[in-house]
Amino acid sequence: LQVRFRFFCVFVMSLALQVSKHLLRRGALTKLTSVNACRTLVATPSNKAKLGTAPQPVTSGLLPSQHWSIERVVAISMLPMYPIAIIYEPYLMEYVVSAAVSLHAYWGFGGVIRDYAIERKYGPAVAPALKMIWMILSAFGFAGLTYFNYYDMGVIK
Repeated sequence: LQVRFRFFCVFVMSLALQVSKHLLRRGALTKLTSVNACRTLVATPSNKAKLGTAPQPVTSGLLPSQHWSIERVVAISMLPMYPIAIIYEPYLMEYVVSAAVSLHAYWGFGGVIRDYAIERKYGPAVAPALKMIWMILSAFGFAGLTYFNYYDMGVIK
């Protein structure tokens, strides 16, 4: 029974890796000019009252659709990752799980900050400050998990 469960876990992890390869390959072929971000519209050049947002071409970095695809791949690959890490307990899996948990938390709470720290309500400096604080806290969290993996029993055991 244990051998079958191990085989099932390996099969699910390999399937998740194949899906992630496919999604990354598909995302890499998307044209950079097809997706737009937002820019602020103002009433007049002299009156800086904010009217709303309008599309602005993405010039650098990942496209939002590619970033979303990578977030979903990480989230889905975390499902078989835990049973495999518990059963096999390889040393490298401790760090893979730590990185996946840290990235998942960073992206998730970053989305909360992006959605709820609104410029018109809280001012232009609040969202960037919260993003910077969250980036620092996430880096310290990943460093703590890595320290725990290296000097103690690890996050899986």
